[in-house]
Amino acid sequence: MKKLKRSLALVTAFILVFTLMSGCSDKSEVGGEESSANGQNNENAGSDKNGEEGTADSDLPDNFNAQGFPIVDEPITLKFFARKFVSHADWKDMLVWKEYEKLTNIHIEWELVSDENITERRNVVMASGDLPDAFHTALFGSSHIVKYADEGLFLRVDDLIEKYAPNLSTILQDPMVKMGLTLEDGGIYSFPNLVEEDALGLRAGGKLWYNTAWLKTLGKSQPINTDEFYQLLKAIKEGDPNGNGKADEIPFAPQDIATVVNLLKGSWGLGNRGSSHPYVDVNEESGELRFIPTDPRYKEILEYSNMLYKEGLIDELAFTPDWSKHVAQGQEGLYGSFFGIGPILFNQVGNYESASIMEGPHGDKMWYPTGSTIWGIGNFVITTSNKYPEATVRWIDYFYGEDGCKLFFMGKEGETFEVTPEGEYEFLDVIKNNPDGLNLDQAVGQFTSQPGGGYPGLLTNKFFKGAEGRPESIEGSKKLLPYFPKEIWPPNLYTVEQSEVMSSIGNDINTYITESMAKFIRGDMPFSEWDNYVAQFDKMGLNQYLKVYKEATEKLFKE
Repeated sequence: MKKLKRSLALVTAFILVFTLMSGCSDKSEVGGEESSANGQNNENAGSDKNGEEGTADSDLPDNFNAQGFPIVDEPITLKFFARKFVSHADWKDMLVWKEYEKLTNIHIEWELVSDENITERRNVVMASGDLPDAFHTALFGSSHIVKYADEGLFLRVDDLIEKYAPNLSTILQDPMVKMGLTLEDGGIYSFPNLVEEDALGLRAGGKLWYNTAWLKTLGKSQPINTDEFYQLLKAIKEGDPNGNGKADEIPFAPQDIATVVNLLKGSWGLGNRGSSHPYVDVNEESGELRFIPTDPRYKEILEYSNMLYKEGLIDELAFTPDWSKHVAQGQEGLYGSFFGIGPILFNQVGNYESASIMEGPHGDKMWYPTGSTIWGIGNFVITTSNKYPEATVRWIDYFYGEDGCKLFFMGKEGETFEVTPEGEYEFLDVIKNNPDGLNLDQAVGQFTSQPGGGYPGLLTNKFFKGAEGRPESIEGSKKLLPYFPKEIWPPNLYTVEQSEVMSSIGNDINTYITESMAKFIRGDMPFSEWDNYVAQFDKMGLNQYLKVYKEATEKLFKE
């Protein structure tokens, strides 16, 4: 456990050194940052089932530049599959990708898929044999990486990273990060989403926010425990705090029903290894893994949530999530409280304040939704159909360096951002006070694909100015910092055999958890069925699931 803390602390150190010393810029500065071939045929550039690479420096074509920009002298086209968030403009029209094409001479032909269809469409593409050159923001989990690497569909890239990706190579000097990306065969097959350890607004995730005017009208202060939270929500529902004589106030607006449970876990002492492990943590008394969804305290959370729902205190939209409707209701100022990254999403900055920690019925005060510095490992993968793997590695490595981060998160100086006299990077009014009334996500989503997350690259306080990076979010995170879990684990990385278990038994268990959670909270499944609900996990193979989980987490602490 202590080793993990030390390792995670190193992430920040390497990232800081990295951003200072190996930024992505013009040809002279990018020099050691990128390098790879362009024009290789698939036979030379691909990998076999074991992921062995077949590239030699002497085979690199003259068109390719191992350092600086452009990456290739003569333009090439790459086909990328990508997830399109609801607030995004068409990616081909985005400033970021148009500017980067000018810099690299690499044109990207995007296949964009909506959030709601991403899994289905991704699976169809993987089964078709007609693969894109790379998957960008396609939400591959570790089990997918292992499966498709083993099948010879994903390119092994550790040697290419070492040769042609100095930005990511620097970060990989941290053993925890490297271990979190390395499969059983010793290879790396994907590019991660990473965040600085001290980027608190990002690592704390969504927060609870209260309508300050309504609190004042009702004569209420922020709740300090879960009982006071319930009383406040009742007062909002019954007290007509907006004064219009209508019962249109929404006491609590989570983004979805899982959000309700995740908000409350820490108040019941659950989720003590952070948000990468929503269903498994550690029983501090025994030191053994604990399966959260069958724990008696988890049942108490569901009972509490069911009480809120029965009394009409939770937005019905949580059961049928619709991001556009959620934002629209927020913009109308209908929320007494909401869980999310900040009021800027609703153009309601100044009307809400972030919540402090809530103590639970057993005296617990912890902030479960805290993320590790490794947000995901499958955020960008190169397929073995790619004829230009070296150039592609150079292309993606840019976003792990300072100039790449600046372009991706801030856009173009004078058009989307400015540098203040104090050296701070700030969005211009076209973003922060959009003349068309767009909220922050919508305005940012016109020039970059950052909103919605899931992107490969490095998130830093310096350049990330999304809702999580705003002053009110950072201040809210500071309130929660003393209550972060003492140990925060990165996502598990499984072997081929373990992945088969997690892709079958694990997926079935996860689906059952999600479905049952909603049924209990809504009252569709009475709590008299709790014992039967618990027994079902054993029938589904919970013992095998936990055995695999234990093996994967123990890997984190091996010498």
